[in-house]
Amino acid sequence: AVLSSEREMAARRLKALEEASFKGLHKDHSKAVAEVTQLSVQCLEMADEAKERITELTRTQKELTDLQANVGKIEAERRDALNQLQELKGNIRVMCRVRPLLHRERRSSIYALKLS
Repeated sequence: AVLSSEREMAARRLKALEEASFKGLHKDHSKAVAEVTQLSVQCLEMADEAKERITELTRTQKELTDLQANVGKIEAERRDALNQLQELKGNIRVMCRVRPLLHRERRSSIYALKLS
């Protein structure tokens, strides 16, 4: 009789421990499911943000390419304008260059008239 009561008590304890363990496991499982759900939502939000950033980056890269092409055109125009300016300055200098009088020109009467 003592053995059977001890067995019953041990069985009750085992059942209580199993129930407590099951409740603890169920609680841990519920927490894990909630955490996984929250992480899934965060992952989706981060994926959306990454897509937006990729779109913005693509747009910025296209804008940069367009600006670089525009800079190339403007630089070519600037070089052409500078070359024209330098050519015009050179032509003006050539048109206005005064050469020294030759020896025979100094003796001529025209030179003497200008000095008087």
